[in-house]
Amino acid sequence: MLKINNLTEASIDSLKIRIPLFSLDSYDLDITRDIQQFANYEFDVIDREFKTNRKTYEFDNYKLTANIFRVNGIDCLILLVNSKQVGYKYFEGITNDTIKIIYNLCIHNQVMKCSYEMFRQSAVTDIDIKKDFRFDTLPDYKQMLEGMKVMSVKSNLRDKGHRSFNDKGNLGLEFGTRVTTSAISNPFTKVYFKQKELETNSFDFADRYLSDVDYKNVFRIETTIKDKRHFDSFKLGLNDLTLDVILNLTTEEKDIILANAFNRHLLPRKRFVISKNEELNPTDQSYLSIITSLVNAGSHDFDEVLNLLIKDIDCRKAKSRKKKQITTLYNNNYKPNIYHKRAENVEKFYDQIGWN
Repeated sequence: MLKINNLTEASIDSLKIRIPLFSLDSYDLDITRDIQQFANYEFDVIDREFKTNRKTYEFDNYKLTANIFRVNGIDCLILLVNSKQVGYKYFEGITNDTIKIIYNLCIHNQVMKCSYEMFRQSAVTDIDIKKDFRFDTLPDYKQMLEGMKVMSVKSNLRDKGHRSFNDKGNLGLEFGTRVTTSAISNPFTKVYFKQKELETNSFDFADRYLSDVDYKNVFRIETTIKDKRHFDSFKLGLNDLTLDVILNLTTEEKDIILANAFNRHLLPRKRFVISKNEELNPTDQSYLSIITSLVNAGSHDFDEVLNLLIKDIDCRKAKSRKKKQITTLYNNNYKPNIYHKRAENVEKFYDQIGWN
């Protein structure tokens, strides 16, 4: 069996490519006869319209969909591309190498025609960034999900907080929604069991292209960059949101985007949270720093740290006063959190996704 060479490395799973019709040499005139008009492409209504009025091209166990919209007065071809369109290189995702497969797919099937350079300079939206992992057992995966459930930000709103799913099709968690106007504060984020998804929802594709790939116990995390405003919020110092820019994001930049998403939806992964108090003297600040480091690292509880801090004081009265002082300091400045440390491999995964 072939190994997945890019486990734990982020890559692009899917996106929408937008090309003005005047930039194309030609395109399939049957894509749509009724041009949908929108004043601003970022409006969430276009997501629903794209699914309703589109042309789907059927290939060997995968699809490509296209539509035409008038965006800010300019007629544009919009292509929904995803990593299934690169076949055997599915787990690599959409990269500088595999995007050529998708470009040639469009050219050879007369979906559209333009230069490769023009194709790469196209605007993009709805970019899904994914990263794959593997646990040895399903119980490890379930323990990881439980840790996230407990620490997810609570909300009474329908599209906020976490949603669990556990059925024959998959097992995982979702945060936010794909169709949203609040992507910055509530980005769509998902954790799901990729092995199960391939074996149930994408069996024919997996049988055709991945039969010799070892994806047992592989699970996936992903998040969506909705539009340029959302992209700009990551402050990566990049002015444009084009296919070329997205394909050239560094590993560190993609990790920043994934970490941002999870830290939007999950409470801090700490046993205790310090309350800010700028009026404390340097000695008390030092005590709090020591307590924070040892307790949140999971190596000591508060009583153990307290004993370490006072063990070298010989005078019983002085030791008692110092013990009372530190205990009061602790009680006045710390809030207990509900996080409980998980198995070592689960904690390692939490570190890898940048959960603080």
